Amino acid sequence: MSNDTSIDTITAEHFTLTPAIRTFLEDNLERIRVVLAPTARLSVVVSSQGHKLFSAVFKAHVSGHDFVSHDSAHDLHSAVNQARHSMVRQVTDRSRKLLGKNRRARAELSVVTPPELVLELE
Repeated sequence: MSNDTSIDTITAEHFTLTPAIRTFLEDNLERIRVVLAPTARLSVVVSSQGHKLFSAVFKAHVSGHDFVSHDSAHDLHSAVNQARHSMVRQVTDRSRKLLGKNRRARAELSVVTPPELVLELE
């Protein structure tokens, strides 16, 4: 876990979660945490779907918004990396969208009102 206020969950289905895989997944969670709020809850579920097909699902809950990304590949590392990239992209896109709305709102507030429309208070 990266800090005391977050909850990171790592789950493996249909195969053993070795210390090396756990470390790899924790490193990927840390890479996602860089773009998230410190209090975000993160989870990752990796599973083997037979015939050497692996699936990775990342979930993040950030201030009332849920992000989910998943990917499947014949290599566990590839599936995890692609799902992580998708999660980071979702979070950064959402952040840019919110920042754009905030900047537009501030720009609208900063418009100067002509003096003839301003009411004077006594």
